[in-house]
Amino acid sequence: MKEVSSIADATFCESVEAAHSLHSDQSQIAQKLGITKPSVRMDSQAKYGSIARGAGDLYLRLPVKKDYQEKIWDHAAGDLIVREAGGEVTDAQGKRLDFGKGRTLKDNKGIVAAPRGVHAQVLEARAQKTVASARETCTGIAAGAYTEAQSQVLAAE
Repeated sequence: MKEVSSIADATFCESVEAAHSLHSDQSQIAQKLGITKPSVRMDSQAKYGSIARGAGDLYLRLPVKKDYQEKIWDHAAGDLIVREAGGEVTDAQGKRLDFGKGRTLKDNKGIVAAPRGVHAQVLEARAQKTVASARETCTGIAAGAYTEAQSQVLAAE
């Protein structure tokens, strides 16, 4: 595994299929980290192998649906390979992947794989993105409610 001295110089790996992960959110997280290189899109567990051998640096897989559960066979070998190479693999909240709950990672949401030295930075950028998204959603809901209330007042006059 390659040491990442500056996260801005990191190479981001992500799924080829947009249906497997939120590319737009991952792009925003890369921007928060100062990464300007385009992401490298790969299929299957090749992303884990790329990180373990130092060709790639970060793998982020964010679920496209709230109730989506990753399958253990899509991540078990990759988790082992990255850890053995000196990296860290967790879910998007920083919890270790739990392969002992059956066919899915039902207690984990999302995947973050990176060298140990930058893993926490990736988690922090993901957390900041989540907070910003929640704030935007709340602001939109509040603005919609205000507009609706204002319309009702005007209609009553």
